Amino acid sequence: MTKSVSMVTSDPSGSAITHSFGTADFADCLRVLEQGPRKVIYTDITAPVDQPSTIRIAQTSRPNIYAGTSIDPSMFLPTRKGTDTIIEVREVWSIVDSVDTTYLGYAPVRAALTLTLPDGGGISAVDVLELLGRVIGMGLAADESDVTLVDGATNLLHGVVDTKL
Repeated sequence: MTKSVSMVTSDPSGSAITHSFGTADFADCLRVLEQGPRKVIYTDITAPVDQPSTIRIAQTSRPNIYAGTSIDPSMFLPTRKGTDTIIEVREVWSIVDSVDTTYLGYAPVRAALTLTLPDGGGISAVDVLELLGRVIGMGLAADESDVTLVDGATNLLHGVVDTKL
């Protein structure tokens, strides 16, 4: 029997926000800084030495993906095991002033995304991409009527979490 994934989404029309995201340039920019079982940390060798940029990807086993959920046990998959994957980017951005050209400051920034997925649950790469799209889309939604990535990012920058969604 072939399994498929059905997801609850907040947009039944299926319309999507598109934004091109940069991909990691492993050949020219990234080098392994640290590697261990189920973990790798890359460094961007093109970043200034005093402004390091790293990407960490790590996985840990989760013995029971159902812990803390309200899912009826009769609906559990045959295995309760799963995997947590964290993808974390840490960078140091330079801040300059267009009027005071002598000003230079550094801002440490970090973004992390954690995925918890069941082991062997019939979930495809496309399913994961759709989930990631919803996380980013909802995280950057300005409001329910005018969902633009820039407006949403502006809200987050100013500490605003829109409650109209």
